[in-house]
Amino acid sequence: MKSIFNLVCLVIVILASHYAIANQNEFKINAEIIDYDPSKKIISLDGAISMTSDDFQISGTTATISMNEEVISIEGNPARINLENPEKIFGEAKQIKYTPAKEISLVGEAVLRTKDGELKSKKILYQLGGSN
Repeated sequence: MKSIFNLVCLVIVILASHYAIANQNEFKINAEIIDYDPSKKIISLDGAISMTSDDFQISGTTATISMNEEVISIEGNPARINLENPEKIFGEAKQIKYTPAKEISLVGEAVLRTKDGELKSKKILYQLGGSN
């Protein structure tokens, strides 16, 4: 049983390293439960989730990371995201979907703050304007 746990931990580290290399920065995941489905290349997280990299911090209670689609989906009460690059953005909502090269979607009591001001709505879709 211990060897299976060690193998799962090794797979998670390899996947996180792959994601970080693809995005050229360090990527850390903390959660109470981490489940990886290698056939779908999806990591499922549950309980007190924290994800950090050089460019962002994300927190919530449940999440999925799709390696194929390069999408992070997280839920919480609220879930939160702090971006540093390509621009400084803070968001919180019941559900957040983050596609690093494209957009942030916030659903349910959504709040989005940028250097230009603050938005509040049931749903906010924000296109990222970086050079990616």
